Amino acid sequence: MRKVCAVLALMLLAFAGVASAFQVIEISNPFQIGGGGIPVLGTPYEYQVTVAPGDAFLLFEVGVDSSNIFGIVDTAGWGTGMLSSNIFTASSAFTPIGLPSPGPDHATAGSVSWSNPGAPPPPGVYNFGFVSPDRPEDVDFWASIDGSLGGPQTAMWPVPVGTSPVNGISGPVHGPVPEPGTVVLLGVGLAGLIAYKRKK
Repeated sequence: MRKVCAVLALMLLAFAGVASAFQVIEISNPFQIGGGGIPVLGTPYEYQVTVAPGDAFLLFEVGVDSSNIFGIVDTAGWGTGMLSSNIFTASSAFTPIGLPSPGPDHATAGSVSWSNPGAPPPPGVYNFGFVSPDRPEDVDFWASIDGSLGGPQTAMWPVPVGTSPVNGISGPVHGPVPEPGTVVLLGVGLAGLIAYKRKK
């Protein structure tokens, strides 16, 4: 059995190396820093994407359950980060970087999306980040690449959170989710605002 597992692991590593050298890791979330990269953006949520020669990097998205997001930045020079209605799989749990997630149990409300406005950036390392006061949960991502070395990348849930142990295979990352109390307060505030406008 050990030999079979070892052979399968070697085949997976070999296939991953051939398929793509594209990697996604998490640099930081509000609870911790340490996905194997160095924070450069100064945002609570930060991710790092490594683009291989031959891969045309076109889009990067991270699932979020919160709309309380601002300061969307990147080092790719795209400057087009925005909230999107695209939904992703997510886990209500927060799993520390480097540990396996319990797996998805719901779909996110939307995503934060960065898109490439022109020519794909050259091979290299690019950071993406945003600010949100809301707590992190485990979420999926989407990285659209086109090239001889790979295709679209999404999280592989059995892989430890925020890591990319082999080229082309990355675990889920973290995205913000409002605390239940925050959602209740927001609802009460909106109800009060509606009642006030009706009285006028």
